[in-house]
Amino acid sequence: VGLSRSNLGLPEDALVFTLASRAIEEKGWRAVLKAFQQIRGSADRDVRLQLIGDGPVADELRAAPLPEGVHLVPHTALLSDYIN
Repeated sequence: VGLSRSNLGLPEDALVFTLASRAIEEKGWRAVLKAFQQIRGSADRDVRLQLIGDGPVADELRAAPLPEGVHLVPHTALLSDYIN
Protein backbone atom coordinates (compact mmCIF):
# COMPACT_ATOMS: atom_id res chain seq x y z
CA VAL A 1 0.00 0.00 0.00
CA GLY A 2 2.77 2.47 0.87
CA LEU A 3 2.76 5.76 2.70
CA SER A 4 0.34 8.49 1.69
CA ARG A 5 1.70 11.67 0.17
CA SER A 6 0.50 13.62 3.19
CA ASN A 7 2.53 11.28 5.45
CA LEU A 8 5.56 12.06 3.29
CA GLY A 9 4.96 15.82 3.30
CA LEU A 10 4.15 15.80 -0.41
CA PRO A 11 1.13 17.59 -1.90
CA GLU A 12 -1.39 15.31 -3.58
CA ASP A 13 -1.20 17.22 -6.86
CA ALA A 14 2.61 17.48 -7.08
CA LEU A 15 4.67 15.76 -9.74
CA VAL A 16 7.23 13.78 -7.74
CA PHE A 17 10.56 12.53 -9.05
CA THR A 18 12.42 9.96 -6.96
CA LEU A 19 16.03 8.79 -6.92
CA ALA A 20 16.84 5.90 -4.61
CA SER A 21 20.48 4.86 -4.36
CA ARG A 22 23.61 5.16 -2.28
CA ALA A 23 24.38 8.86 -2.04
CA ILE A 24 27.81 8.79 -3.66
CA GLU A 25 29.24 10.89 -6.49
CA GLU A 26 29.01 8.06 -9.01
CA LYS A 27 25.23 7.80 -8.61
CA GLY A 28 24.63 11.31 -9.92
CA TRP A 29 22.77 12.92 -7.04
CA ARG A 30 24.23 16.35 -7.80
CA ALA A 31 23.32 16.11 -11.50
CA VAL A 32 19.76 15.10 -10.61
CA LEU A 33 19.52 17.97 -8.14
CA LYS A 34 20.73 20.45 -10.77
CA ALA A 35 18.28 19.11 -13.36
CA PHE A 36 15.47 19.22 -10.82
CA GLN A 37 16.13 22.87 -10.04
CA GLN A 38 15.90 23.69 -13.76
CA ILE A 39 12.66 21.73 -14.11
CA ARG A 40 11.15 23.30 -11.00
CA GLY A 41 12.10 26.78 -12.21
CA SER A 42 10.24 26.33 -15.48
CA ALA A 43 7.36 24.06 -14.43
CA ASP A 44 3.80 25.30 -14.38
CA ARG A 45 2.91 22.97 -11.49
CA ASP A 46 4.33 21.88 -8.15
CA VAL A 47 7.32 19.60 -8.69
CA ARG A 48 9.13 17.72 -5.93
CA LEU A 49 12.22 15.53 -5.68
CA GLN A 50 12.68 12.68 -3.21
CA LEU A 51 16.28 11.61 -2.72
CA ILE A 52 16.32 8.31 -0.86
CA GLY A 53 19.55 6.89 0.53
CA ASP A 54 22.58 7.48 2.70
CA GLY A 55 26.15 8.38 1.94
CA PRO A 56 28.55 11.31 1.69
CA VAL A 57 26.45 13.35 -0.76
CA ALA A 58 23.33 12.98 1.40
CA ASP A 59 25.37 14.01 4.44
CA GLU A 60 26.51 17.17 2.64
CA LEU A 61 22.95 18.00 1.56
CA ARG A 62 21.62 17.47 5.09
CA ALA A 63 24.25 19.90 6.43
CA ALA A 64 23.08 22.78 4.19
CA PRO A 65 19.71 24.35 3.43
CA LEU A 66 17.92 22.25 0.83
CA PRO A 67 16.50 23.79 -2.32
CA GLU A 68 12.75 24.21 -2.23
CA GLY A 69 10.89 21.04 -3.17
CA VAL A 70 13.69 18.63 -2.26
CA HIS A 71 12.98 15.92 0.31
CA LEU A 72 15.78 13.80 1.77
CA VAL A 73 14.85 10.37 3.04
CA PRO A 74 17.35 8.08 4.80
CA HIS A 75 17.99 4.59 3.44
CA THR A 76 14.98 2.36 3.91
CA ALA A 77 14.34 -1.34 3.45
CA LEU A 78 10.74 -0.40 2.61
CA LEU A 79 11.40 1.49 -0.62
CA SER A 80 7.98 0.56 -2.00
CA ASP A 81 6.42 2.78 0.71
CA TYR A 82 7.88 5.81 -1.08
CA ILE A 83 7.03 4.86 -4.64
CA ASN A 84 3.33 4.53 -5.27
